[in-house]
Amino acid sequence: MQRPSQSHNSEVLPIIQPHPCPFLFKDRESNFPQRTYRQKQSPLSLALSHRRRGNNINFLKRTYSPIDLLTYSLKKKLAAFTLAEVLITLGIIGVIAAMVIPALVSKYRKMVVETELQKAFSIISQVIKMSEIQNGNIAFWLYPTISAGTSLEGVAQAEEFNNLYIEPYIKYIKTGRENFKILYSDGTESYLKNYINKAPQFILADGIFLQFMPTPTINQDRGYVTLVYVGTTNKRKNGEFVEGKNFFTFTLNITDNIGKVSLSPQSYLNWSCSKLNEQRTTFIENCRKNTRETSGVSSSVYCTYMIYCNGWKIPDDYPIRI
Repeated sequence: MQRPSQSHNSEVLPIIQPHPCPFLFKDRESNFPQRTYRQKQSPLSLALSHRRRGNNINFLKRTYSPIDLLTYSLKKKLAAFTLAEVLITLGIIGVIAAMVIPALVSKYRKMVVETELQKAFSIISQVIKMSEIQNGNIAFWLYPTISAGTSLEGVAQAEEFNNLYIEPYIKYIKTGRENFKILYSDGTESYLKNYINKAPQFILADGIFLQFMPTPTINQDRGYVTLVYVGTTNKRKNGEFVEGKNFFTFTLNITDNIGKVSLSPQSYLNWSCSKLNEQRTTFIENCRKNTRETSGVSSSVYCTYMIYCNGWKIPDDYPIRI
């Protein structure tokens, strides 16, 4: 009988015979030949496969990301801090805060005074320049003939001066004649309390206080024709000002014989920054206390001049705590 022909494309399967003595092999799987399939495996899968087979191999070291560590720490039960540890930590934080915060607050207040004083000086200068365009040279403006602090007629003249030369050229959010309280640094009342409500007051958008107080007093020593009071915003409460802390004074001075008037922080014509350094102890003392009776000049003038001569920065030996 003729055997059927086999196609060349068909595959002849091998006949696998079991081993005659399978009990001689410890590994049961080795009794039978197996076809090996090569496939791509990750290092972790390969390691786990060897471990299941009982092979001792070293696992690859794994690097953990911060997210893995955070997740692990949240899942793992951690020991809590004791009450003593918490109190000690809070105490240390409190001590550090008590040492650092006052210095930061003081530094910030000084910066406010320095910035606002310089800004007020610039605003006053601009107001005068704009007014001069409309009203002519400031030296020939109509100044009061009577002091505002001595009579109602002087108050009326001061208000008329401000209405004509100042108010139309200054940007403010509030004006009036409030009776602000003015103190010296030692807490006693300043003589300026008799003048502060005698002329219009201007509150600017950033809270700076300005008041132009024209005066009839002109002589060879004190050549000012107008006092300009400036109130800064630091530690100002209940309508209260302290000279040298948040209340300062500029002057409009006649500087020569040709009718020139300039804005200055000085009260006497012979003042200079070099003279301040020569008589620094006197300036410091006059800035600290009431000097109206001895020098005829308010302490706020001395304080303003000390800051001005130090490049608009409060000097280290400034006698008043800001």
